[in-house]
Amino acid sequence: MNFEKINQLITNKVLVIITLVLWGSVALGAIWFEGKEVASRSLKLNIFVITMVIIGIVIIFLLQRFFTIKQAMLIVLVASFIIKLIWVLRIDTQPTSDFLVLHNAALKAASGDFSFMKNNYFLNWPYQLGFVLYEAGIIRVFGTSVMIIKFINIILSLFIALIIYLLGKQSFNQKIGLIGLTLVAFYPPFIFYTNVLTNQYIATLFFYIGFYLLIKYDTWGMVFCSGLFLGLGNIVRPLGPFIILAVLLFIIFYKNHAKYHSHWLTKLILIIAILSGYQLVVSGVNVSVQATQISQYKLENRSNTWKFVTGLNYEANGMYSNKDLQLLDKYPIGRQRDKVGRKIIKERLSDKTQLMKLFVKKSFIMWSYQDSALSWSGARQKVTEKNYQVLLAVQMLFYTLMICLSVVGVFRLLFQKRQPGQLFMILMIGYFLVHLLIEIQTRYRFFIVPTLLLFSAIELNSILSRNNRKRGSISNEGEK
Repeated sequence: MNFEKINQLITNKVLVIITLVLWGSVALGAIWFEGKEVASRSLKLNIFVITMVIIGIVIIFLLQRFFTIKQAMLIVLVASFIIKLIWVLRIDTQPTSDFLVLHNAALKAASGDFSFMKNNYFLNWPYQLGFVLYEAGIIRVFGTSVMIIKFINIILSLFIALIIYLLGKQSFNQKIGLIGLTLVAFYPPFIFYTNVLTNQYIATLFFYIGFYLLIKYDTWGMVFCSGLFLGLGNIVRPLGPFIILAVLLFIIFYKNHAKYHSHWLTKLILIIAILSGYQLVVSGVNVSVQATQISQYKLENRSNTWKFVTGLNYEANGMYSNKDLQLLDKYPIGRQRDKVGRKIIKERLSDKTQLMKLFVKKSFIMWSYQDSALSWSGARQKVTEKNYQVLLAVQMLFYTLMICLSVVGVFRLLFQKRQPGQLFMILMIGYFLVHLLIEIQTRYRFFIVPTLLLFSAIELNSILSRNNRKRGSISNEGEK
């Protein structure tokens, strides 16, 4: 029995099972948390929120039933644009926290002043320069108004939805792609974050374009382009090392369409192609910023242990710890600081019981509790308390339903002869495990949410399907 058949029999199933175990626990946690929220909310509010969800499902059904795919996509994207534009105009959010630091740096960079690179923030994390340059480019072309960046966030969010449609169509079928597009277009945090000057929109778009090119094409040229987009995503949000590991595993185990004489030669060529594209962008940008003396350092994390030190902090539940930052800041960036950081990490890893408790707490906070999108958007200061509670309730119920549906969607793959979506399951597993070790914030969910919504679209498609024969199938279908 050759490798491909063994792989089909074993690794596909193992991948699905691991995904189910990890994200099934997330779903149970979300149900528990949502149950507590439902019990504390008024009956009137609960009825309203449930009604909104039912209306949403009915709308998805009507879009599938009475419109062509292109018509439905147009309706969804236009409606999403209008809602997000109203949100941005209604909720005038000003940059705060890291977003304020980055925006102020971008304002200086737009005028050619890079003195901010000497600040401690950028000396620790010069990788933040990538997003600063992105914002600075927008400022140079369109002016200093933050509304321009927010408007671009809206456009980028629509393109993310389009890419999810293409990924859904390529990996599963057009209906699942359409449902995935609809869920991404109206996912509440993706609406709320549009008025926040976050690097998530542009980075997520680049990453998912890279995933699409890798999944759809088998030629080295297109896989090289995939690497280029993954590199661009890493420049503005440094998830590159994790993502590169995920795509390499995908190529080795699941990219099986031979184009270059043999499977293994094909895999080798594709690995070289994607690494070359990725490294070309990353190295090119690093050489450029150093050659132009914008930065004396590469776009990298010079405080290597920080994310793990704070991620393993029992007292802070793995979230940001100012105490940890002050402790590390006593030492200069480099070997001495890293040595202190490694010592702290070793100490925090030594108590296995405490560590397991921390992992459980972190997974609940990171994946099962309510998203901080409304908080970052500043909505509480702009809307009434009643409306704010409605928005919170809609956001949390939407997320809980989607998490549960995505787990069921993954479960359906267990019984399919053809098992698409392996890359996304690798990403789900890896992203979950990484955040057991590093600092967590619920806004870091952003990157993986389109994947979760795509899997939830599988189950929604099954629920909405009128044809029992097709209900259990997620094989590719022709164009409508």
